[in-house]
Amino acid sequence: MITYTVFSSLVPVCVKCIIFFCRVFDRKEFFRQNYDSELFAFKSRLGLAFENESILRTALTHASYKEENTVDDGGAISEIFGNKNETSLHRSGNNERLSLIGLTASSLYIVDHLCTTYPSLPCLGVRCFHDFLLGRDIIVKVSKLISLPDLIRLEHDLDELSKEKHLDYRQEDVICDAFFAFIGAIYVDQGPAEARRFVEDFVITQLQGQELYKILYFEYPDKVLDNIFTTQGKEKPVARIIQESGIKTDFPIYVVGVFSGDKMIAEASSYNKLSAKNEALKAALMKHCQEGMLVPFPKERKRADNVSN
Repeated sequence: MITYTVFSSLVPVCVKCIIFFCRVFDRKEFFRQNYDSELFAFKSRLGLAFENESILRTALTHASYKEENTVDDGGAISEIFGNKNETSLHRSGNNERLSLIGLTASSLYIVDHLCTTYPSLPCLGVRCFHDFLLGRDIIVKVSKLISLPDLIRLEHDLDELSKEKHLDYRQEDVICDAFFAFIGAIYVDQGPAEARRFVEDFVITQLQGQELYKILYFEYPDKVLDNIFTTQGKEKPVARIIQESGIKTDFPIYVVGVFSGDKMIAEASSYNKLSAKNEALKAALMKHCQEGMLVPFPKERKRADNVSN
């Protein structure tokens, strides 16, 4: 009876503690009140020192955000466009134009990296990797890794956007725009070399650990491979089933190998013959493109160059 009395007397206190801590650790309110310090910590973690910090704030400001003292990125961006007499065109106070700069720069750096690293990769393959790296899933993933979404300023709560049915933008759109705007801000404030370093370190490295041939999409991979081998004077590749199991079950597995003469170039498996064949042909194409290629990631490439020297 005494135990029950003591316990029941503690319950209201515990409830009050929970309510108190919930209020104290309101994440959204915390970032709002400590925005300057969180912004400083953010750029410090990434090793960036902005000369014009207002452009960083602009990069993280969505068009829906309304504040009397919204910062102006006009002067800095106008220099990129080379027309200081038309600064009013670029005085938007939000990240739309910076996002366009960042997306364009990122696209250029990625294409240059892919063409340099995989000189034998057909243009369609370059586009596949390019679109993969700039796709919404990858950009949102990288943004969260560097804690960028916490610093985005917009009218509505970012985590509650799915409930705002009347809006014409989604959470992923806001995050992607802010991410590219951040790259645009680096480009404008720190220069192209620093923007490229950021893209190489955080975006291009997302290819690491991926089964690259699965990213490729060719409607007719056999024809692409035929053209490459014919041009190089090699025997045309042929896809053959080399193993199959569970044929009489609901989940059969077919293993297809791609051969050039007696040499097997690559193999892949799938639940149906056509899919297994296409995957094997793409794997063969990727393997061919990786022969004699450069070290794929910039930091590793620099280490390899230092060792060789």
